[in-house]
Amino acid sequence: MGANPLRGRRRLASHATTTRRAIPALPQPGIAQAKHERGWYITGAIIIAAIILYGRPQVISGLVILIVIGTLSLIALLRNVPHPPPLLLPWLFVLTATASAFWSTDAVETLRRCAALAVPLFAAGQIALYVPFDRFLKIADYTFRTAILSSILMGLFAPGIGLTQAEVLHGTLRGIFIHRNLLGYMIILGVVTLLARRWNRQHGPTATLGWLLIYLFALQWAGSAGAIVLVLFTCCVYGFVRWLARNPQSDRGAIVVVAVLLLSVSSLITHRLIPVILDLLGRDLTFSNRIYIWEGAWNALQERYWLGYGWGTILREDNTAATQMRRAAGWEVTSTHNGYLATALQIGVIGLAISILFLCVLLKRTLCAALRNPGPQAFWSLQVVLILILGDFIETRAFTNIGWFLLCLIGYYSYGVTEKSPPAFMPARSALQS
Repeated sequence: MGANPLRGRRRLASHATTTRRAIPALPQPGIAQAKHERGWYITGAIIIAAIILYGRPQVISGLVILIVIGTLSLIALLRNVPHPPPLLLPWLFVLTATASAFWSTDAVETLRRCAALAVPLFAAGQIALYVPFDRFLKIADYTFRTAILSSILMGLFAPGIGLTQAEVLHGTLRGIFIHRNLLGYMIILGVVTLLARRWNRQHGPTATLGWLLIYLFALQWAGSAGAIVLVLFTCCVYGFVRWLARNPQSDRGAIVVVAVLLLSVSSLITHRLIPVILDLLGRDLTFSNRIYIWEGAWNALQERYWLGYGWGTILREDNTAATQMRRAAGWEVTSTHNGYLATALQIGVIGLAISILFLCVLLKRTLCAALRNPGPQAFWSLQVVLILILGDFIETRAFTNIGWFLLCLIGYYSYGVTEKSPPAFMPARSALQS
């Protein structure tokens, strides 16, 4: 008996049906893309919350900031937002600060402050892995604009909240932040971010000039002399890096060396003009009486030179360091106004050495990036690192709040951890098309 041709056709049809039914088992691109977009939204929310909250707005405590950023980071982790391998130096810094709880006068407070170091470090890793730098820069730019414009509006329409009420600084703009110096610091970062986005002409010259004028108006109203100097420094560095980018890569190293030498020589020649410059800024050689605080901090450091007094406790009333700074200054001290002294007082010269090494590594990596491939990321990263290094001589910025968050973020971005390929749950296009 001959073979039935219909039976063979039925088998082929059955096999084709089985094959067609197996295809939908592959992950659907729309679902995968939706998951990836949700991850972007969550990490974008972390960026906005970190910039605003670590800028230290009024009436928001450090514990609230820790809970908000920690919760967002946990949600991101639950939404399959991965974390890159940990960076050695910043995590070693956090571990050193945590170990100081053993000799701190308030171990609970020290551990809470150490958690406030660990959470932004963890969040920075998630952001750098999941968010391309251009996207981060756009979110940061709009966030800084909103914060600074809101501060100006608050100063105009709610002066009881937006203006400083203390007798010494009465009438200066502080906006939504707890102090005018913090607003000035946010303006500096806003200018750096604005210029970095201007690099690739992501907004026109008119918009850039308009926002620069708004920032300068807010800066003048805040009256922060240190912020004014750093903004001028930012504009000079921007012009220099743009000019550096026009030169061949083989010549850039020599140009930077010559520029540093010229800057050093000019500083030695014009150092006698420092009193005149300070007088123009409304300051004197005591740096608004900061040198007396530094004298007290230095004396306190001699008593606990190697290990310090414990992270986050040196300004407590019952702390020896606070007592000596208060005695030297003659008033209630709320800040050491020097990030290096503050770090040494809290975790000793051992912790200070780790922090300086971390800053040097970041400076080297960002400077090399600016020489190899000048662009928005290289300029922004180098400028933020320079601002934090210089600013820590008169304020405490690099290893607390937004400064620490940005250092960690630059650390992860500089190591190139940003995800270049589709996430693991997103199938290859060829598999979907077969």
